[in-house]
Amino acid sequence: ACWKTYVGRPETDWARVNALTVLGNGLWAAERHAERLAIVEVQLATQRRLGISEYPIIVTRSNFANCLHSLGRLDEALAMERDVYARCKELLGTTNKSTLHTGNNLAHSLIQQGQYAEAKEFAGKLIPQCRRALGSNHVMTLNCHAAFAEALYSDAGASRADVLEAVTILEDVVRARRRVFGNHHPETIRALAILEGARMKREDVAA
Repeated sequence: ACWKTYVGRPETDWARVNALTVLGNGLWAAERHAERLAIVEVQLATQRRLGISEYPIIVTRSNFANCLHSLGRLDEALAMERDVYARCKELLGTTNKSTLHTGNNLAHSLIQQGQYAEAKEFAGKLIPQCRRALGSNHVMTLNCHAAFAEALYSDAGASRADVLEAVTILEDVVRARRRVFGNHHPETIRALAILEGARMKREDVAA
């Protein structure tokens, strides 16, 4: 209903733009990702047609990549996330919050695509940048630690020392997330799942 109210307004009308964003966010919350992708495509085409500044386009492209990821189009999502991170870094610098956010997305996509060596190297570089810009207990800093550890133990060539290091890192991440977010927060639950995977790998390498 919100979108239908404003659809007839000019593309530059702030209420129309905001209504389209609200519609896209609602579709995301409802996990209707194909429909949200169509909305984001409209937003991106409109932004390019109007010749707006690059940063809003980068944000929209990041949302586009998230939609592709949710739809299982992982190769396309990863390619776009690489480009979005590169453009953020060039435009905003390495320690800008938006750059670090897109870097987190890229690190997790690399892991999901099984590119563990690259993910480990990339996350390892992001950790000090996140810590310096956001602090040790910020969610993105903890996410970088978790991504590094997950890549470390997931690699087929991981040594026992690698796996033990990953377990130690993830135990620290879980403790920090419990302290900051509580036991039942999705970030804590996600970290516990990654830790369980590391502990299972530890048993395998010990056998």
